[in-house]
Amino acid sequence: MIISRGTDKIVKLIEKLLDKKINSIKIVIKSGVLEKRSKLRTLFEKNKYLVAIPFYEDEIRNLMPILSHFLNENDIKLSRESVNLVLDRASGNRENLNNELKKIHDYSFSNKIIDFETIKKLTNLGENYGVNELADQFLCKNTKNVSKILNENNYTDDDCIQILRTILIKSKRLLNIIEKNSDIKDIDRVISEMKPPIFWKDKENVKKQVNTWILGDLKNKIYEMNEIETLIKSNSRNSLHLVSNFVINY
Repeated sequence: MIISRGTDKIVKLIEKLLDKKINSIKIVIKSGVLEKRSKLRTLFEKNKYLVAIPFYEDEIRNLMPILSHFLNENDIKLSRESVNLVLDRASGNRENLNNELKKIHDYSFSNKIIDFETIKKLTNLGENYGVNELADQFLCKNTKNVSKILNENNYTDDDCIQILRTILIKSKRLLNIIEKNSDIKDIDRVISEMKPPIFWKDKENVKKQVNTWILGDLKNKIYEMNEIETLIKSNSRNSLHLVSNFVINY
C-alpha cells in the first residue's frame, strides 16, 4: 500500500496499525520535506519497526557517471563542451537527463561523433513535445497524436531537418527489424539483439510499429523522406509545410 503526500496528520493512524501488528502488508508513505520537529519523521526514525529513507535532488556529480556510462556503452563521442551542455539541460533531474540521452541515442544511428552545434539543437527541442515522440507516433500511424503534437508546438523551419532525420533514422531501424523478424520469427529476440540497443521503454512501441507497416510501404516512405530532405536543403522556405504534410498523410 502506498500513501502519497504523507503529513503529521496520519501519525495516529500509523500508531494504531503498529498496535495491531499487521505483518501481511507493507505500507510506503511518500512525503515532502519533513523538518526535524516533524512527528511523522520522529516516529519513523525512532520506531524499530519503521524505516525512514531520505531522497535528495540529483547533482551534476551524480549525473556525470550516468552520462559517461551511456557514452561508453554506445560508443558515442562528445566534446567536454557538449557534455557540460547536456548536464546543464538536465537541470539536476535524472529523468530530464534520460530524455536528452534518448535523443542523442537515436541521432547516433547515423553518426557516432556528434558536434556541439548538433547537441545544442537536439537538446534545445526538449521544451517541445519531443521530436522523438513525433517520430514514434508517425511510425505507429497515430494520425490523431501526430496532429496534436504539430498543433501544440512551435516548430520552425530550422527544426524540420531534425524532425525528418529523426523519423528517417527510426524508419531505417524499423526496416532492419522487420527484415530480420521475417527470417527469425521472434520479435523479442530481434529487438533484444539490436545494436545500438533499444531502450526498454521503447520496445512496446517498436513492436506496434512492426505490426503496423508492410515492408514495401516503409521503403517507399524512406525514399520519400530522402526526396523531401533534398527539397528542403535546396529551398528551406517551405520546410515546415513539406514536413507537416508528410507526417500527417500516409
